[in-house]
Amino acid sequence: RHNKRCPYFSSFLSCSISPPALRCLPPPGNSLCPLLLLKVFSFLLESPSSVWQQLPWPRLTTVCLAGWLDPSLVLLAHSHNTTVSFIANYPRHQLLNTTYRKLWVRQQVDYARLHQLDGVNFDFEDALAEGSDESAAYSRLVKDTVAAFHMDLPGSQVDWRLDMAAWGH
Repeated sequence: RHNKRCPYFSSFLSCSISPPALRCLPPPGNSLCPLLLLKVFSFLLESPSSVWQQLPWPRLTTVCLAGWLDPSLVLLAHSHNTTVSFIANYPRHQLLNTTYRKLWVRQQVDYARLHQLDGVNFDFEDALAEGSDESAAYSRLVKDTVAAFHMDLPGSQVDWRLDMAAWGH
């Protein structure tokens, strides 16, 4: 959920939560939740360092940068054991283009390596018909991306965000 007081930041903990709710979460390792492993994934729009330096870093597991990059943020996140990924959009009209797919995957891995990022997040919001060639091509794109990231950047993550409304849910 977008926070109206801080329009740069949104977070997800199984479902959407806002930054004020993050302050209410127990810190990692809290004895109140010995069996609960919280993963808090946050999207961060371009924002000044005065905003992202104040994030509840010990409570975040991943920050996903939406269309921007600041090397200082990457260093700060890593100093708190928070992974940093970036949003990558794949054009629907290229789904059936194998040559483009291979080039695109290589570009994403190279970008992550160059900027010391820990992974990529797919933000594909177009509905695809079940069983269609496009649906199969999207699955191939995700599989190829996962394989390339894990081969070239061991321990990296590939996540995706699904717009459930676009997929009929």
